Amino acid sequence: MESNKARFSGIWSGVWIGLGDRLPHTLVVETLSEQTFSGVYATGDSLTPGLSLQARWWRIYGTVESGRLTAKLPPSAGDATVTYVLNSDGTVSGTFTNRLGFSSKAHLTKTGAGG
Repeated sequence: MESNKARFSGIWSGVWIGLGDRLPHTLVVETLSEQTFSGVYATGDSLTPGLSLQARWWRIYGTVESGRLTAKLPPSAGDATVTYVLNSDGTVSGTFTNRLGFSSKAHLTKTGAGG
């Protein structure tokens, strides 16, 4: 049976939802070891009328601990911490929290293989 860590590998897509905004999100988990991971964190244009957040991406590096991926985003991405947890149904729950305490949640589904 595939380990939880190996199951994180791949391309995940969903939408960040927080404070009235909806922001498309893709997480690409490229490399994964027992303690670290690397990948790409991307957001699309805001889905909320009147908000001007535009599509962007960043390379991320983080830790793997207790079935959870955690990475610190750069200041240009809100100086935030993102955390991803694998759910029993094969989806991933994400939490985004910036230095000011703003928080968003996302529910991601696997859209491509990785590894």
